[in-house]
Amino acid sequence: GNGLRMKNVTFSDYDKNTDGCVSSWPIAMMNHKYHDTHFDYVSSWENVEIVDSRGYMFDGCGASQRWGFDDIVINDLDGSLDPTDGSAGPSALVSNFPHMTKIFGDKCTAYADNCMAYCTDV
Repeated sequence: GNGLRMKNVTFSDYDKNTDGCVSSWPIAMMNHKYHDTHFDYVSSWENVEIVDSRGYMFDGCGASQRWGFDDIVINDLDGSLDPTDGSAGPSALVSNFPHMTKIFGDKCTAYADNCMAYCTDV
């Protein structure tokens, strides 16, 4: 099947606000395998660190507007993507649309300007 599993990875030196690399962007979802506008890629991350002053790492808006993906789910197995302090425990990064966040109740925090939400303890 399709998917991505990242473990023990650090993304750094891609921050155009601090290193002058003006062509750097958050991770984007591409459509080389387009499945009825659904994000059909079982994905999980564990012990992943993102060093970026912009405060987010995914371009969920582009994924939705360009490719029609508005149902992204990336399982954060250990809470390392937690935007507060990295100690949330098993969580998920999801598309910030009501049909995705309402299943988690009040456990989701929206990222500003990137159409993604982080849902803790799921």
